[in-house]
Amino acid sequence: MSEQIIVFKNGERVITELKEVFEGEGDDRKGVCLMMNHPYILELIEVNDGGARDLQVKFSKWCPYSVDY
Repeated sequence: MSEQIIVFKNGERVITELKEVFEGEGDDRKGVCLMMNHPYILELIEVNDGGARDLQVKFSKWCPYSVDY
C-alpha cells in the first residue's frame, strides 16, 4: 500500500505506510488487521509572520519510546 493519513477520534493525524496483515493462504486468506510502518504525527501549526498568517507542517514520531517501527 502507499502512505496514508489516519485521523484518530481524538483528532491526532498520523501519516504512515499501511499494510494489511492476512491469516491463511490462497482462497482461505482473511484480512486480520492493518499494520502501520514508520508512523509520524502530522501537525499543522499556524504562524503569524508580521501580520500574514501562514501554516507550517511539523512531523514527529508517533510512538517515540517503542522499540518497533
